[in-house]
Amino acid sequence: MSPRPCCSKRRCGPCAQISPHFIYNSLNAIASFINTDPARARELVIEFADFTRYSFRRRGEFTTLAEELEAIDRYLLLEKARFGERIKVSLQIAPEVLPTQIPFLALQPLVENAVRHGLEARPDGGVISITATETECTR
Repeated sequence: MSPRPCCSKRRCGPCAQISPHFIYNSLNAIASFINTDPARARELVIEFADFTRYSFRRRGEFTTLAEELEAIDRYLLLEKARFGERIKVSLQIAPEVLPTQIPFLALQPLVENAVRHGLEARPDGGVISITATETECTR
């Protein structure tokens, strides 16, 4: 998926792409489980297929927070296959915000950047924290 000219410098919303490195690394992680844990390899293939299906879709420029979080969960499951316990996740999501409309792939690239530029190089890894709450707007 290549970005449209209107947003070639942005990596969010309808112009976001899956990193080729993520694709290669995910496939290598899956391959590493084929002989040692075939059931885990099958599970990861299904998660990879679901994540790429979501990421390549063209159903519009918006999605729900729930759908974006589901894609992020799949992404992190694949990354955990590579990094093991080095990646920890803390989610604090208020149920009432799950149907909120947000730009498609607005959050997943942020999580990917946190893994690639924050946790990947750290020997002990770290924690990815995602919090979503409803606040009252005052005008």
